[in-house]
Amino acid sequence: MQTIDVSKDLSFAVNVVEEILNSKDGDTFLHKIRKYKQTGEIDNSALFKLRQYSR
Repeated sequence: MQTIDVSKDLSFAVNVVEEILNSKDGDTFLHKIRKYKQTGEIDNSALFKLRQYSR
């Protein structure tokens, strides 16, 4: 049963990432993700847009 929940969550996450990368802001998001990996910081506008996509 736990595998089903993880698969559903993973499927949702993959769909959100795909939608973001295919959007007009896709390159910007990719840049912000790379910057986050380097610095551990992300700006509020990126978080706000990510929240919009995940709904």
